[in-house]
Amino acid sequence: MICPKCQSENTFFSKKRQCFVCEECENQFVSIKKHKVFFSYGHDHHAEFVEKIKIFFESKDIHVWVDTSEIKAGDNWRMMITEGILSSDAVVVFMSKHSVRIPGVCLDEIRISLKEKEGRLTTVLLEPLKEVSIPANIASIQYIDFSGDKDDNMYDSFEYLYNTVLRKINEVPSIEVASIKQSLGIFDTSTKEDYLLKQPFYGRKWLLDIVSEWHKNNKLSRVFLLLGAPSTGKSSFIARLAHNHSNVIATLYCEWDNHVFSNPKSFIKVLAYKLALNLPDYRMILSIKIINYELGFEKYSIDELFDILITEPLSKVIMGDRERLLVVIDGLDEINNSDKENFCYALAKSIKMLPEWLCFFMTGRPESILKSIFAEFNPYSLDQHSEDNFRDIKVYLENELNEKMSLSLNADIILSIVEKSEGSFLYTSLFVESVLKGEIHPHDISSYPIGLQAFYLQNFKRAYVNRDAYEEIKGILEILVAAKSLPNELLQQFSFSDSYRMQNFKHFMGSFLKEQTSKQYLDISDETKYVSFCHKSISDWLTDAEHSHIFYIDIQNGYKKLATGCRTIIKSNKNFSSNDTVIERFSKENICEYYIKAKMWDELVDFLIELDTPLAPFWDIYTDIPINIDKHILVNAFWNHLNKIDYLSNKQKMDKQNTFCLWQTIY
Repeated sequence: MICPKCQSENTFFSKKRQCFVCEECENQFVSIKKHKVFFSYGHDHHAEFVEKIKIFFESKDIHVWVDTSEIKAGDNWRMMITEGILSSDAVVVFMSKHSVRIPGVCLDEIRISLKEKEGRLTTVLLEPLKEVSIPANIASIQYIDFSGDKDDNMYDSFEYLYNTVLRKINEVPSIEVASIKQSLGIFDTSTKEDYLLKQPFYGRKWLLDIVSEWHKNNKLSRVFLLLGAPSTGKSSFIARLAHNHSNVIATLYCEWDNHVFSNPKSFIKVLAYKLALNLPDYRMILSIKIINYELGFEKYSIDELFDILITEPLSKVIMGDRERLLVVIDGLDEINNSDKENFCYALAKSIKMLPEWLCFFMTGRPESILKSIFAEFNPYSLDQHSEDNFRDIKVYLENELNEKMSLSLNADIILSIVEKSEGSFLYTSLFVESVLKGEIHPHDISSYPIGLQAFYLQNFKRAYVNRDAYEEIKGILEILVAAKSLPNELLQQFSFSDSYRMQNFKHFMGSFLKEQTSKQYLDISDETKYVSFCHKSISDWLTDAEHSHIFYIDIQNGYKKLATGCRTIIKSNKNFSSNDTVIERFSKENICEYYIKAKMWDELVDFLIELDTPLAPFWDIYTDIPINIDKHILVNAFWNHLNKIDYLSNKQKMDKQNTFCLWQTIY
């Protein structure tokens, strides 16, 4: 047993004292947890050398995870590797030309380790530096050089590596990261990349070549904005780029159905946190800076938050001889509509002020806001009708239908599906799924719907032949369209009287729905299953009367149902508390917004007046009530409320520039 104080091996177990005793420093200690270290290495001629290091570590009572001993025949090796990293106390990356090649499993292991192990990653160089292209996301970590002769007399070198790993386990330099995470209120729960990487992916080499050429040779360009129509595979491409490109140091997905990843301020804080994970000098500056912001960051505007957390700290890092690093952002169009313009202006402004070695690859729909704000960066348009895009869809269909399903469809049938898809990868994947279910017969070309919207219409007509059956679930669709994403329990509570009807609804909707477990509230420990549409285009189609016809959904009805349902849930408990359930917190955070969007002004006024709890945050909605609505009742209620002084004092703290500006109109 090794002494945890002086690391001496000269220890013995005292039966009388029932503990271990160190002969060197006389420290007494009980048996401690056996540390586990994950070894990431390539299966090349260095494997035998790595095995020697493994044996040395094991002689020090360290359990070493290596794939050759941990993965058995028949195991899911990807899952086993991920579990190995997650369950380890530290990771050692052995870098050789082979191990860090692109693409490669070691790059996947590095990516997961950086995210999960924070400061507990050690790098070892096995070959001369000129022969190894060190991935940019770990280039800032000082490597241990084992590139010289590897003779049998390397005890001191192995000891140094062991002590380095042990120090990182015990000291955990990620204290700065943990502090930043806590101060910013970060709980990174996006599972979108993991989901996308599990989906079939073909082609796009032509697009990767364009992006690689821009990143490598166009030194004057700091931004590559890819604009493309919905469902053209932009997110899938982003996931592969982030997964395989060693210079990517932060990847963020804007998600229309996730209130954390569609909120600009939350998004900026997550970006700061991810940069801090991979840029030690920035991390140090940021960790010192945020100490001065004890009251939090919500009082600052989007523009100010960019300056405080991103622009200013990065301006103080040493330039050095850095490679061009990439920040990847997917789905700018999915930022909340009310904040999208301000966010994009702030992002464009911030990018121009950041160090020249930091570049941005971003995607979005070709909306006018994105086109105009980012015009100076010359956005690249992904033409869904281009030969390259149709060729990629053709390869996808040939692999999924002919290779995997052994259908032996001829070229004319494949071409017909490509043409009917109108360049939409989502159409293609849904088509393949329908063939698999027997809902579409691939040889019956006349049955193919033309375009994604027609595909949705055909599927709804098939599922709801009986109009009464659709009317029965129409209310839940109204709620889901309005809410974007809803806790599973709340969806059932709002819409169905029993779980059987809920399961029937999910069965009819099939792959048009997605369910994912998520933690969206920092002070509530429970993770909750959320339900939403699998793609924003479904919600867009349902609210488009011209294309959805008899299946049209009035989103206003959804807001009304949500507001009424939330009011029922929080009727007896309006205080915000860590004891809230997820559905209580969801209802409290969203009820006023739903009242506003439903234009239920009388109900909103009644709700605010009946509050006998602290006025914040519900009364913050006051200024969103239109000027043509009579507010005299609210004014009188406010000035007679017992908690008005506390509320105004808090507003003064949270709004330095315009103290009481919001409430002068009330007075």
